[in-house]
Amino acid sequence: KNGISYGVTLPAHAHVFVENREEKPSAFPALKSVDLNDDTLIIVLSKKAAFVRFIHQGGRVVKTVAATDSSFYVIHPNDQYIRTEVGFIDGTVYYLNPVTRYSGDNPDLKLVAKVNVSATGWLRLLYFAAVALMFWYFTRKLPGKNEKKK
Repeated sequence: KNGISYGVTLPAHAHVFVENREEKPSAFPALKSVDLNDDTLIIVLSKKAAFVRFIHQGGRVVKTVAATDSSFYVIHPNDQYIRTEVGFIDGTVYYLNPVTRYSGDNPDLKLVAKVNVSATGWLRLLYFAAVALMFWYFTRKLPGKNEKKK
């Protein structure tokens, strides 16, 4: 609900620094802020990024900004969602949670499962009949059941 996490791809050499404690996590680039003001998504970074990429539904890149420590994207009415990727020169890439558009209603309350009593009853009857038919068929085929005694 809050979108307070994001995915990160670290460069191949990053594990060496972290394991040997040669570099503190503060040395890695950080997101200073991600804000949504009306229809504008604003990204501010602690260091200059090689690129900031805004990606539309279907995976289509709608805006790329190079060599920047901040960027923005104006969300258009036809944008169902926008996700952001931020890449740094050292190979670190951040994958931010998508920003989605919806009507403002509580989306959790829209879809509620309803039991179709009639269809459920017919399906249960069909299953019961199939099991009874298989039971009857296999009990007739058991060896020694239908053999005549001499």
